[in-house]
Amino acid sequence: MKKTKILYVITKGNFGGAQRYVFDLATGLPKEQYDVVVAIGTKDGDELKNRLEVVGIRTIPLSTLGRDVSVRKDTKSFWTLWQIIKSERPDILHLNSPKAAGLGTLIGRLLRIQNIIVTAHGWTWNEDRTFIQKILIKCVSLVTLMLAHTTITISQRECGQALAIPFAPKKKIVTISNGITPPQTLSRKDAEEQLGLPFVPMTVTIGAIGELHKNKGFEYLISGYYDLAQDRSTRLVIIGDGEERETLATLIKTLELSEKVFLVGARKEASQFLSAFDIYTLSSVKEGLPYVLLEAGSAGLPIISTDVGGIRELISDMEDGILIKPRNATEITSAITYLLEHSDKQKIFGKNIQQKIVRDFSVATMREKTYSLYK
Repeated sequence: MKKTKILYVITKGNFGGAQRYVFDLATGLPKEQYDVVVAIGTKDGDELKNRLEVVGIRTIPLSTLGRDVSVRKDTKSFWTLWQIIKSERPDILHLNSPKAAGLGTLIGRLLRIQNIIVTAHGWTWNEDRTFIQKILIKCVSLVTLMLAHTTITISQRECGQALAIPFAPKKKIVTISNGITPPQTLSRKDAEEQLGLPFVPMTVTIGAIGELHKNKGFEYLISGYYDLAQDRSTRLVIIGDGEERETLATLIKTLELSEKVFLVGARKEASQFLSAFDIYTLSSVKEGLPYVLLEAGSAGLPIISTDVGGIRELISDMEDGILIKPRNATEITSAITYLLEHSDKQKIFGKNIQQKIVRDFSVATMREKTYSLYK
């Protein structure tokens, strides 16, 4: 029996949320029925490529494909991707991230690919941009929505944003939430040692994991923590690396927090270090439905998160976590203070979110709903 060929395309090659999504989908398909190929932008690392090749999935590099706009590089990426799609002739083209989606939907239509699917991992117009830039991005997104046969949003909130665009093809837009397999964590002692954290008795560790990028809002988290650091037995640990590392390091030095705030760098399988944390924080100004919150909640950690993207569909404020406004250091301070003063709420929030994730956000459900679109 002829196998169904599916080509995934993704802009960045690191291992953030969108990359994990592609990995989970690509590795869950039965090999006797599907021929799976993944085309990956290589400017931001090769972690996704390496993980896929270990499990026997073929990858194709896209060396010029990147997140930032560049007419010269994007034109080259268009023709490179054209050649790849033309050569592979996939039955299904599944595109991830705005750049891959923008180029891929047009190429797919021109080459008459029968099933073009786009997953929106968070709309780009929710980022800090000028009004004109946001209008232009929405116009490009509308074209992408129209060219795709199906667009998957990972939260109802982002689905609503897409449907609010004039002339958006409502029947082509569906919502399928991200799902996870509960992470395996290290013992607390091993996690702290491998992160290089000094042993400090009776210290509450506030943690965060993410790429050091403007969208993650770490400057607000550090500033919000500042008022707590003066007289409380706490520390803040951020796992991740990226373009904002130097800026954040300068902020930490300026606030004289070098002995309280630790930028420990990126870690492979970062979720295994969640056991080093007592409270988990997410300070993003733009998200879809982040895997890291699913992982933190699955580990039973009480969560403080900005109310962006589809996070409200995961966290009910003051029932299984605390929701705060983005770009607001004062609310971060207040939320952390509340949990420090109410240890009973830490346990209740952690237990409630853990139960919700097991019930509603499994990787099996995500795969089942997505694979139904392939058929």
